[in-house]
Amino acid sequence: MRRLQVFCSLLAVLLLASCSRPEAESNPLLDYIPSDASALLCSDRLDVALETVFEPDHIFRELTLGKLADEPAVLSFHYSGTLVPMLAVAAGRPSETPPQAIAKLVSDAESLGLQTIYIPAERRSSRKNVLLVCESETVLSSAVRHLDEQASITEVPGVSEALMQLEPKGQTLILRNDAASRFLPQDFMSRYMKRDVLMKYIKNFSDWTVLHLDQVKVAGKGQYMDFTLIPVQGSAVNRYYSVLEGLQPAQSHLGAMLPYGTTYALDLPVASLQQTLDVRKLYLDATGGLNKFNTESRTHRTAEGWDPARWAEEVGVQEVAKIWCRSEEVLLLRCANPPAQKGVGECPWAGFASILFGPAFSLKDESWCAVSGDWIVIGAQKAVKHYLQRSVRTARKDWNIKMTKAAVLADDLLIDCRDTGIKLEVYKTY
Repeated sequence: MRRLQVFCSLLAVLLLASCSRPEAESNPLLDYIPSDASALLCSDRLDVALETVFEPDHIFRELTLGKLADEPAVLSFHYSGTLVPMLAVAAGRPSETPPQAIAKLVSDAESLGLQTIYIPAERRSSRKNVLLVCESETVLSSAVRHLDEQASITEVPGVSEALMQLEPKGQTLILRNDAASRFLPQDFMSRYMKRDVLMKYIKNFSDWTVLHLDQVKVAGKGQYMDFTLIPVQGSAVNRYYSVLEGLQPAQSHLGAMLPYGTTYALDLPVASLQQTLDVRKLYLDATGGLNKFNTESRTHRTAEGWDPARWAEEVGVQEVAKIWCRSEEVLLLRCANPPAQKGVGECPWAGFASILFGPAFSLKDESWCAVSGDWIVIGAQKAVKHYLQRSVRTARKDWNIKMTKAAVLADDLLIDCRDTGIKLEVYKTY
């Protein structure tokens, strides 16, 4: 697969993590993190955390840790013009003056131009002293202000639920969904989806996202990193994850339909058309989109007078997918009763997929279509013709999705929303 240029800087923070996870609510360091944090990296070892932190200039890696190397730490990420990391490390018995190990780290940090704040254990009635380190005086001032106000990240809605996902050892990354634009590069998935649409989707997917690394597998000139992705949401009905939770898993047949050269695929197997539409309409009702859905359903009709839902029922839609292959995009709909059609012709069902299953299944041009076996192929005339030519040649072989609620392939990223949870696989080159 082509090298993944995006996400790797984000997910690399977990590259060296073990399969176990950090202690959550008993971790006193979380009380020192300001509530505006965009992300948290909780680690049971400071040295591992600093080896993997995705700070732009890597200055934290130059710190001489000494005896603090195996102490617990939390790295938080704050927006101050740019994304700025702040380190919180606990060490030593209660002391008004910094213990020797912390004093050495303070001296080293200051020599590198970093700002530090030492907080004696007595100030917060904690068991250990805490040192905060950051390149931004503004971020540290915010941390002190939050301490004085006895406020922290733990009081933000959804964080306590996210912290419940943590375990005693290793590292876990917790991301604030509405801060996704600060993490993701401007060109992330720009070929496949407009940025404002993507950011809105991620923001509305859940409140927070927890990433656990399950395993790392060496392959070729890189490695596969397998994660468990856990969405944490406030109100279930008005977050898109509620749709995935409500769906029934079904068999994906898309693997046989991905031409070699496919770089993006969005797949939604349909176990029950009625149940799928009911779950989506419940979400639309909660987010103010149901009237638009009803209006579009009334105004889009087939020659027989069927609305999109009636048409989908007649042809027996069992799977809907959108793929991008060599700069061309097409929609694919697998049907139990595909319409009889020969060759490429004008499409009478343009817009139906996006109305029924969401705007992610829309194309700039849906004016042409063809039927290939059980599949309807929709797109621009040139794209449909090229797809029919490619699909009978070499198919992409790495789509191993079976029973799933939904799945996404994006360059070297693969997401599989199973009944047991969401799995994320990333291929990263050395």
